[in-house]
Amino acid sequence: MNFSFQSNPEADNFTELPQDVIFQVTSFLTIESLLSIKSVNKQFFDICGKDEAGWESLCIQFWKNKIFVDESLKKSPYIDAYRQTTAEAKSRQYIHRHEFCFDPVTEEGTIWNFRFKDAAGPDWTSWDPWWNGKEPRQMIFLPDGKVQSYLSRGQDQSDVVGNPQVFGRTLRNGAIRMDIPVSMTWRFSAQPMDFPKRPVGSYIRISVGGRDVPTYVIRRSPTSNWGFIAESCWGVYTSFKMPKKIQHEQGCGSGDGDTIFMNDGGQQGPSQTRTESDILEDGSTFLVTNEVQWREALLYNFGAMTLPEGDNATDDFNRMFGQTMQNRPRAPVQAEDLVEPVPVTTNDNRDHNNNTET
Repeated sequence: MNFSFQSNPEADNFTELPQDVIFQVTSFLTIESLLSIKSVNKQFFDICGKDEAGWESLCIQFWKNKIFVDESLKKSPYIDAYRQTTAEAKSRQYIHRHEFCFDPVTEEGTIWNFRFKDAAGPDWTSWDPWWNGKEPRQMIFLPDGKVQSYLSRGQDQSDVVGNPQVFGRTLRNGAIRMDIPVSMTWRFSAQPMDFPKRPVGSYIRISVGGRDVPTYVIRRSPTSNWGFIAESCWGVYTSFKMPKKIQHEQGCGSGDGDTIFMNDGGQQGPSQTRTESDILEDGSTFLVTNEVQWREALLYNFGAMTLPEGDNATDDFNRMFGQTMQNRPRAPVQAEDLVEPVPVTTNDNRDHNNNTET
């Protein structure tokens, strides 16, 4: 219920009612209405700021739809808790370790969804489940620095990298966590190349098969659900369920029922209605591009095992790039060679589905 009072004698008379009666009325109001009524006069300011006015139940309902809420702030007075948690969600653009990780002992923690960006190129997107209209791949990051695949109970195993029967371990909830054939590890990085120094938990450095891939930048999700996303120039993780790739029937009188997919450029048909959950489908919401992360992408494609970081990252890049160019043939480097990740292979007979760069 949305409702407001103007400053008038009737409003003043209302505040003379017993407080338990007033609280019965305010318990039906929304957060927006309570905040609005507080500004009418001093009496309403005092009454509508109390927990009994409905703040506790409003906050519980409000937080229920948020992914990460600072538990230490969820306490009386609840009007302050509402303001503080909202401010914290807006200002904190880094993730705490316990929020990022999955605990293998308690079998609780964040299950990350992953997909490649369009910029990764067709060698990667062609076998990515998300790009084929399926559920995105799920990954978990363990406290010891290991990365594993995660299969929800009943999830289709045909798109999983590896064999769940060989590498998997069934959890109490029926899900399976499993090692990836090409080993993956993770760690926090405070100052990767091409990005400013930020608090721990702002950047994730992932290594695949012993090679660093371009850094993932952590920030709050643009969907306003207080979750986090981690994105590099080639991929994106979400700390919540990622919606499937948008599909809709082709319109404009064609009548052929072809399926059209939205791509990272945000192209969509005239009948498509955007919702909040679809925001991450649109590449315009992403901040990390090849143009931003070109040096890390270049070194990765040139075969670097470790990507520079810290105050001397640029000097290290210049040194590594110079050494690489001295050891390479003098054939000219084409621009298109610098914008897509080079597939990782370990032997000539390796199955294509085992090429993992997440």
